[in-house]
Amino acid sequence: MRKLIPLMLLLAGALWAVALNVVDLVSPADLTHLAKDAVYALKVDDAALSPADVDKLSKWVQAGHCLIVYDCKVAARLGFHAQPVAPGNAQSTTTQFGKDARPVAVMDAMSTGRHPAVQWLTSVTVAALLYPDNTVSAVAPDSSCTPLLTTVDQKAALAAVRPLGKGKIVFKPFVITNPAGVQFNQQLDDWMATGKN
Repeated sequence: MRKLIPLMLLLAGALWAVALNVVDLVSPADLTHLAKDAVYALKVDDAALSPADVDKLSKWVQAGHCLIVYDCKVAARLGFHAQPVAPGNAQSTTTQFGKDARPVAVMDAMSTGRHPAVQWLTSVTVAALLYPDNTVSAVAPDSSCTPLLTTVDQKAALAAVRPLGKGKIVFKPFVITNPAGVQFNQQLDDWMATGKN
C-alpha cells in the first residue's frame, strides 16, 4: 500500500524561467503553434498524442529545438527505449501533470557523472511518473541516449538526453526541491541554454 506524503515538487520551468522560456504543453491543442524560442515541457499522456502530433514534435526538435518529456511511453515514440521499472520501497504522492494530478514515486537516483548536467552530483531525489501497474517511468540506458540519472542499481535511466537532428530531447523525472535537485535543474538549464547536443 502506497503512503501519501506531502512534498514540494519542483515542476519544469520553476527555476528555469529566468534563463529559458520553458512552456508547458498540456494538451495536443497546444501543438498548433510551436515557438522557435521556447523550450517545451510535454505534460500530455501518451494515449492523447496522435502519430501526427508526435511527427510534428519530432520535426520541431530536429529543426534545432529542445523538448522535455516526463513519460517514458512518449519518449519511446521519440527514439528512446522505454523501460519502466519497479519503484522498490519508494513512497508515492501526486503532482500536477497537464490538466490532472498524476501519481509519482519518490526515489533516489544516481548521477552518472558523464554529462555537464550531472557534474559534481552523486544522487538526486526524484519523483518519477508512477503507472497503474506500479512501475515508474524510465528508459533503457543504451545507445539510444546519454543517461544522466539512473536507478540505484543502474539498470534503468530516470533521466537521459537524446540528440535529434539539430535539437535534443530531455527525458527526466520531476525533482524534489532540495540542494541536489536545485543543482541538477540549474546545471541542466545551463546545458540546454548552450544549444549543444
